[in-house]
Amino acid sequence: MVYIAIDNTSAAAQKMIELMAEMPFATVYRDFNAVTKKAITQIEEGKVISAPTAKELVKKLKD
Repeated sequence: MVYIAIDNTSAAAQKMIELMAEMPFATVYRDFNAVTKKAITQIEEGKVISAPTAKELVKKLKD
């Protein structure tokens, strides 16, 4: 399971949220502040991906 937090203040980020919501492997937190220490420690596999913009997030996901 991959947990992804996105700052949803921009239109691009909003579109990314819509796309991510359709991906079965990811849980998307719409509010960046929702990713608490508890949520992070519950990740079984994978990693937390943090990016300042949706474009940067896409780049990190492709890497």
